[in-house]
Amino acid sequence: QDLDHALGDIPKNDTSNIAACLSNKARALIGVGKLADAEQALTESMELQPWNGWTFFNRALLHLAKKEEALAVADFKKAIEIDERPLPPGKKAKAMAYVMKFDNPKNESSHQGNNT
Repeated sequence: QDLDHALGDIPKNDTSNIAACLSNKARALIGVGKLADAEQALTESMELQPWNGWTFFNRALLHLAKKEEALAVADFKKAIEIDERPLPPGKKAKAMAYVMKFDNPKNESSHQGNNT
């Protein structure tokens, strides 16, 4: 509710801060398991600011919560590469660790399930 209130206080033409608040709202929603609401907030954020490293990072976390590792890796890679609203070194390192964990061909079979 506080984030919704904050969103209402931001001038409508300040799309950068609106996008950031929506991304932060999504992160909070992921934390409480409201994944559909988080996805909506991230979609709105990306419409306002398509190349925001934080939004890609948060969407990767959403994908992890939904057990969509391949989509998470793709978004973590984008979050690492983006220069607009870039991730700080600690978050970038965390994103890189997830990419290494899930994008490693040796681990591929363990993430696709056992089809035998």
